[in-house]
Amino acid sequence: MLRDDPYEKYRLIGILKKRVLVGPYSLHLHIINSCNLACAYCWYHSPHQTPQGRPRFQAGQKIDTAALFKTLDECRKLKVRHICISAKGEPTVHPGFEEIVDYAHNKGFLLTLQTNGTFPDRLLNAVSKINDVRINLSATTASEYQKLQANNNQFFFDQVIRNIAYLGKFPRHKLRVCIHYILNAANYRGLPSIFKIAKEFDVKELAIRYIRTNRTNQHLRLTPAMLKTCETILEKLYRDPAYAHTNANVFYNYREFGYFLERTAKSRDPGHCYLGWFKAFLTEEGNVWGCCSVNNEFLIGNILKRSFTQLWCSREYQAFRAKGASGFLSRTFDACRSCCFLEENTNIRDAKDSLKLPSA
Repeated sequence: MLRDDPYEKYRLIGILKKRVLVGPYSLHLHIINSCNLACAYCWYHSPHQTPQGRPRFQAGQKIDTAALFKTLDECRKLKVRHICISAKGEPTVHPGFEEIVDYAHNKGFLLTLQTNGTFPDRLLNAVSKINDVRINLSATTASEYQKLQANNNQFFFDQVIRNIAYLGKFPRHKLRVCIHYILNAANYRGLPSIFKIAKEFDVKELAIRYIRTNRTNQHLRLTPAMLKTCETILEKLYRDPAYAHTNANVFYNYREFGYFLERTAKSRDPGHCYLGWFKAFLTEEGNVWGCCSVNNEFLIGNILKRSFTQLWCSREYQAFRAKGASGFLSRTFDACRSCCFLEENTNIRDAKDSLKLPSA
């Protein structure tokens, strides 16, 4: 089993029978598309993005809370276990953020928050109800943060550090803090400092990710020489007893594959995708998507027109699942090769292959 969840087996059986028997494990929410920062590497709000390069969306949209709460009620009936609260921007700027967290928390969901960590002190009570807080901190000094994430017009670094320090004091079983560090040409020499911050504030996980560049932010692309320097720095950190036991994805890569940083996306073969039985994506407009990575190719429908249950069980969603399971998605879309759920999909495939069904 992938998790301690009695309904995982029904999802795996659903894959084998090519139908859905229960809802997804996770619902990923984009509750708003506004942000209080302008990170240089952001797909939506980077100051380097041009109107032609920026993904299409109507700025200032936020999810309808009444429709969201109805969907969460349906999710309980569908045996959804996990809700990820995110945004095309910063979810904590949603005016109903506290209400959304309270509603989902009271329904008994496991909760993840993807945030830039700049939320004010008044939201700490709400954030502390969340099980997994993932903070995008890609700078290790105030001046670097101001240039890379705040576009020189806001100063939030100290607030982020205070929030990390506060949340890091919670017991591991109640709340986990993860720092996401977007590795790029402007911050790669800060790797020792981000490990130091993680250790100092008892951060439970450190995730170091490549920047995904486009034509508007090529100045942030890591060169081969920079990548070699990164490997050297990470090798020293790995050998340092002070950091050797850090829960970091780069250390996992080294132990499993012999290198710290993932190789190029084109070298990764995702194969058959079974995430359509395990995940759903809901955006601020009320749209339900089968996938968050393939350039808005698979719109299933809208919760303002059809219920989430109807969309989850619809022909449109089943057609998407069939394309993933057949390998069509990975053969067609390069984005599949850099999917952030590749490891999870591998675990699902292995669990499916090992599942033994009773004879008819």
